[in-house]
Amino acid sequence: MEFDIFKKEYSGIRTYFDERNGIIYCKMKDFTRFITKKRFLSSQTWEIEKNETYQYYTYKQFLALQEKLNLQIIHSETFICNETLWHKDIKMIKGRFPMECACMIYKRL
Repeated sequence: MEFDIFKKEYSGIRTYFDERNGIIYCKMKDFTRFITKKRFLSSQTWEIEKNETYQYYTYKQFLALQEKLNLQIIHSETFICNETLWHKDIKMIKGRFPMECACMIYKRL
């Protein structure tokens, strides 16, 4: 199962999952780490991806960092994190989704 591979091999950042009676309980941040990595689990890039992490800043935190470091956004877009790849296999019992993800390209002023 893909989740078992992720739980065993992902080392990008510490995650916590509690599995009881066939239901997996976790925080939203750990859930998003799984669904953003899900597409790589059976690919050749998994050996690299399993050591990488994203989702370390909120959009507001990125904007604050941009201002602090005197950066200008060249391009910014938000998108839904892999919804078509996980929605058919995973059912959320509690919590909100979709989660917006942001991709930004900067240049120094």
